Amino acid sequence: MTIENFNQFYDEYQRFSAYVAYCITKDKLLAEDISQEIFITFYKMKENLDYSDRKKLKALVLRATTNRCNDYFRKSSTKQEMCTFDEEGVEETPDESGDPESRLLRMEEETYQRLVLRKLRMRNPQNYDILMKTKFYRIPASEVAEEYGITTNNVNNRNLRSKAWIIEELEKLRRQSHM
Repeated sequence: MTIENFNQFYDEYQRFSAYVAYCITKDKLLAEDISQEIFITFYKMKENLDYSDRKKLKALVLRATTNRCNDYFRKSSTKQEMCTFDEEGVEETPDESGDPESRLLRMEEETYQRLVLRKLRMRNPQNYDILMKTKFYRIPASEVAEEYGITTNNVNNRNLRSKAWIIEELEKLRRQSHM
């Protein structure tokens, strides 16, 4: 069965596009917006689309959605928005044990983590961005490497160094708080 027109194409692949965008952005409304933008672009070129090969269409939707998500994260204003931590907006998970001490310790740990990530962003913004893109936004290391003009191995090494630095900084903060 082949797709014969744009409406069939939209009906079949719009949800897929929104799902891919959600997996990358972790924001349902943003994912829907990105998917709609993709299909507006496809609509403008509907006469030039080859509807005969479903695998190629799915790959096209996947690549276009991924690229649009990457473009969103590359914009400097959204980088700051997505990479900052809103302390008032952090939703706390209820403590199943009901133990106030456990809750306070968890809140203290989250505060330390936010402090260390902010420190990393100030100390080495490029490594911070690489870590955020690969570990939190789940953008493949090969794509991040291409964006920064470095090797995939270099991306992985930077992530390892950043993680080691984060662990070291968290330990320093824990030691300071127990003094």
